[in-house]
Amino acid sequence: MHRVDFEPRSRFEDIFGKISVMVNFYHHQGVRLPGKGCEIKGKSEDGVTEAIEVMNHPFALAVQWHPEMMFDSEEQAKLLAAFGDAAKKF
Repeated sequence: MHRVDFEPRSRFEDIFGKISVMVNFYHHQGVRLPGKGCEIKGKSEDGVTEAIEVMNHPFALAVQWHPEMMFDSEEQAKLLAAFGDAAKKF
């Protein structure tokens, strides 16, 4: 587990209700430069990109951790619920 810090006023802060959460990590690679229209919105304590938002999109987020593997986490349930809500609206 490690901490991810989100940009203030990001969609991630809206979803989690705070600017830091603890997440799992299994990866040895990360995004250095996001693609066009994407912005880095969260980083781990060591500066690795952990959360990206596609700007000007109703709901397009990417995370470097596995929220589905944290099924007992109330925080991660918020992220999965936000995804479900967005899918229902689509």
